[in-house]
Amino acid sequence: MVLIVGGVRCGLGVGGCPTADDAAAGSGLAAASPGGLSVLVGLRALVAGGVALTGLQRVTSGVSAFRYPQAAGATATLAVAGGLTAAGLIGMGALAQATQAQAGAAAQHPVSAQVTSALLGEGVGLAVVQLATAAVLVLAANTALADFPRLASVLAADGWLPRRMAARGDRMGFSAGLLTVTAAAAVLLIAAGASVTALVPLYVVAVFVVLTCSQAGMVSYWWQRGPRARERRRAWLAASGAVVTAAVATLAVVTGAGQGTWVVVVALAALIAAMAGVRRHDRDVATRLTTNPRSVAALGVPLAGADLAERWARLSGGLPLTTVAEAAERHATDKLVAAVAARRQPGRATTVVLPEELARSWADQLRRHRLDLALKAQLRRLERVAVADLTSPSGGPGPYTVEEPAEHHVLVLVSGVHAGARVALSYAKLLGPTSLRALSVGIDPNASARLLADWQERGLSVPLEVVASPFRSLAEGVRRSVRRCAPDGRHTVVTCVLPELIGLPAWAQPLHGRSAETVRSALLFERGVVTIALPYRLPGPPRPTNRLQPPARGAQDASIQDPGPAGSGG
Repeated sequence: MVLIVGGVRCGLGVGGCPTADDAAAGSGLAAASPGGLSVLVGLRALVAGGVALTGLQRVTSGVSAFRYPQAAGATATLAVAGGLTAAGLIGMGALAQATQAQAGAAAQHPVSAQVTSALLGEGVGLAVVQLATAAVLVLAANTALADFPRLASVLAADGWLPRRMAARGDRMGFSAGLLTVTAAAAVLLIAAGASVTALVPLYVVAVFVVLTCSQAGMVSYWWQRGPRARERRRAWLAASGAVVTAAVATLAVVTGAGQGTWVVVVALAALIAAMAGVRRHDRDVATRLTTNPRSVAALGVPLAGADLAERWARLSGGLPLTTVAEAAERHATDKLVAAVAARRQPGRATTVVLPEELARSWADQLRRHRLDLALKAQLRRLERVAVADLTSPSGGPGPYTVEEPAEHHVLVLVSGVHAGARVALSYAKLLGPTSLRALSVGIDPNASARLLADWQERGLSVPLEVVASPFRSLAEGVRRSVRRCAPDGRHTVVTCVLPELIGLPAWAQPLHGRSAETVRSALLFERGVVTIALPYRLPGPPRPTNRLQPPARGAQDASIQDPGPAGSGG
């Protein structure tokens, strides 16, 4: 609309070419620089004009959305979009010069707003153009919100970002990546004071650095495809594009140094270093993970005025009770944890059973079970201590009868064939279950396929069940599997064994997902379900070996082996 009206009025002279409102501040676009069209102004114009072309990359990243043949459709769309963009830039530049629109600090409004206001006035036409511009900007912002989480999921799957960014949320989106880019955008807006003048130079540098990396990657891709002339031509074409985008990025940094463009370079270097650190940590964890009841005691914390010893004697059938502390004491939790730690046996696992009444909601859980929550949080930090959370409906004063459940189904939640799975399977067999199977929720089809292949390759005796989750929800998938066993807490009990990695340094803990915590929270209000958090530590780094020497006789594979029949574990 603006180009058509401007072409008629300024090009053909129909009605006269108007003057922009900010024209009094100077004389044309050159007034933005005291030295006129200097080299610096020309370089800045080159960089600023290149920003308009960055939206074309959205076509290249959405080739899969086109109908067959996708390449032809994307090429035609790219050509049309490029032609319209070029026409718009050239036309807007000519109209800005004709209406004497101002740029830089001398102008009170953007150049596009000055030209539009001069040609269409302050009425409906200006409002329509502003609404259309806002819609375009919303779509442009959606590009980052849609593409960054997808890109982050690919990098996370390869170990360059925290693994939780590779999983989809309940709403089919990559929630972790979406929250990350939203938080980063909010911080950037606050730091820049929502100033377009301050943000555009940062955007230019970031975009052209990304384009340079993309073109450099295409050079490597086409060069490795083969020595044929076609691949070589495409590699040289990508190399020329990388040189151009690198030159623009360098110019953007140099010409905008006073506007803080160096921040992008520093942030990018820090991000690359952090991703490299995440990658090293991920490989180290993967390498070390694939490296190769005797007594019962009751500990009590009675409430004020409660005759716990007498009620325990009627219920336990002679098992002695040791009172560690009063529940009202300030350090009652610390004393309980110390008592459990003192009863651990070297080389053996210790199971702590925490009975509690089934809460109606999280508010009820926080109100009546604060001691239990604090105790579970501290016990999960102890090595070789499995925490069994046993919930049951509230009972009366008694008498009680102890019944052995007719069915006891045990599910071991696994995400891979590693040391944690081996420990969990060995422990689960010691529970004497009616049925035992490993369970994995199929959030990522590729990961599920790899898990099934590894499970079959190892020849593990415990069957593995991969359940589909339509909404890619880990908690919902486990909850449905548990409910299929119809636990009632009396005749049928389901126990979920959840391997949980402990002992990580504080900086590495955010890099790992909290799947065990998610499942425990989902099963907390399920009747007849026992959750056992089984901690295991990361094995030490493997010792270096001389690959030229044959392995010693009797040496076994360092990776996970079948834990064997029930009772073989420690």
